[in-house]
Amino acid sequence: VFRCYVTSQANTSAVYIYKKVTGPVLDPAEKPTFDKESGGYEESVTVTIASATEGATIHYTDNGGEEQTGDSPMTITLNTIGEHSIVAWATADGFGKSQTATANYIITEKQLERCDAPTFAEDNKTEGYNEVVIKVNAVEGTTVKYTVDGGEAQAYTDGIVVSGVGKHSVKAWAEKDGFANSAAITVEVTVKAEPV
Repeated sequence: VFRCYVTSQANTSAVYIYKKVTGPVLDPAEKPTFDKESGGYEESVTVTIASATEGATIHYTDNGGEEQTGDSPMTITLNTIGEHSIVAWATADGFGKSQTATANYIITEKQLERCDAPTFAEDNKTEGYNEVVIKVNAVEGTTVKYTVDGGEAQAYTDGIVVSGVGKHSVKAWAEKDGFANSAAITVEVTVKAEPV
């Protein structure tokens, strides 16, 4: 780019010509790609980010945080529960900065397998005078918890005693280390007043 400037002083004119020098326009490095699709993953996900440009350096940010760099292909592990927006780009000697690539990952807690649910004893009576006792069959290795009418959860030992005239709802479930709680089982119980 040339620019021409003319000045005049005391009948003397001068012409100044300036040349703006620019470097060559570089082709951009190849836009990075992710080997894992955006989406949800349990506990963690390992992602490889790569550019097809030989000798490229990968740059990326996680949720707009501090820029991280590494040689292509670059492998990262996301294991913090929540959303991760990964923005990546590539640079290389003799190339300009690539276009940015974005992937979004959601890391969730591991979904535990449910333990087996208990069952009510077949000979339970759901009606009685003054009180009704409900027996529960627990699966080996599990602990049974129960509530009566939505009250405080209690550990089952040898029968659930339901008292108080009226209708009551008994709910029971199983718990086991390393497993999610079982599905709950319920039974409706009626306690009658002792006839006079």
